[in-house]
Amino acid sequence: MVYSGNPTSAFGNLTTDKIIFCGVDSAAGGVSVAVGALSRSEPENPPVIFASFDRYPCPNAAEALADETAKILYGAGITARNVEYWVCVNGPGGFSGVRTGAAFVNGVTLVTDAIALPITTGEAMIAGLQTHAAFADCALISVLNAKRGETYFYADFTGVDELLSHRVACEKISDFLSRSTKNIVMAGHGAENLFAFLQDRSDPRLTARVKIAPEGAWYRAEHFAPYAIRHLQHRAASVIAPFYLREPDAVLPVS
Repeated sequence: MVYSGNPTSAFGNLTTDKIIFCGVDSAAGGVSVAVGALSRSEPENPPVIFASFDRYPCPNAAEALADETAKILYGAGITARNVEYWVCVNGPGGFSGVRTGAAFVNGVTLVTDAIALPITTGEAMIAGLQTHAAFADCALISVLNAKRGETYFYADFTGVDELLSHRVACEKISDFLSRSTKNIVMAGHGAENLFAFLQDRSDPRLTARVKIAPEGAWYRAEHFAPYAIRHLQHRAASVIAPFYLREPDAVLPVS
């Protein structure tokens, strides 16, 4: 958990040149929240992050998400009405976690008329990896475990969220490695499983170019929120819906 910075230097008098954002995530078994500012005239400049909260895993994610967001906003000296963009990871991920984040952001934006901006788990992971200089010349892949021997697969060289069998995912990786000189960095809770599968079935000369990113390099709200504002404006909405590559087995109870 980090509560740091100077709200005066971060937000000043909330001039119109500042895009104030709050990023939230509860889709991956934890909670990540960050509030910060981007320059409206030069959004590619690094964001100013006033405060962030990250806890993985996080029991009672719904309660923690609301409490920590309130603390961060209060510490920054602003209210939810000062936030222009609420960026939320909308899946794929845990059934309850995805809904917790989406419901929280939808409630806030309904009251404040702010902009809701969804980002998928795969995109959020790539956004986090891109902040590390060591991965600058690598192809990046997000891999999350799914049921039935499958994986949620997102690669920056495809730009598409996919639900794939381990075999098909390995074929995609092997095909990319055979056509490119880049190394690959994989991240996510499915990376080790897929890497082992890849080692059993692919040319060792290719798999030697695949690395697994340490968990500390995975995504955080302070990384994916600015990324979404820069690159995913076309998704701006008033309501965020959960994103699924396959409908979940769980169902909501009938009232």
